[in-house]
Amino acid sequence: GPTAVTVLEVSPGGPADTAGLQTGDIVLDFDGHPIVSVDDLHRLLTEDIAGRETSVTVIRRADVKTLALTPSEDA
Repeated sequence: GPTAVTVLEVSPGGPADTAGLQTGDIVLDFDGHPIVSVDDLHRLLTEDIAGRETSVTVIRRADVKTLALTPSEDA
């Protein structure tokens, strides 16, 4: 079945914060990759988003949102 990871902590200025994630968001998908563990999320946040636009799909307070990410070049 579908898998998801709940964001438990967002460090200010960290990858999740830069991505626009909020504590309590339930991450379903990152750039087309289903997220099955926190390790998946962290790996994708730190590796895949350098210098290119991606998107992340989350459930936030019962609404499904797709956030577009455009990481800054100096990240």
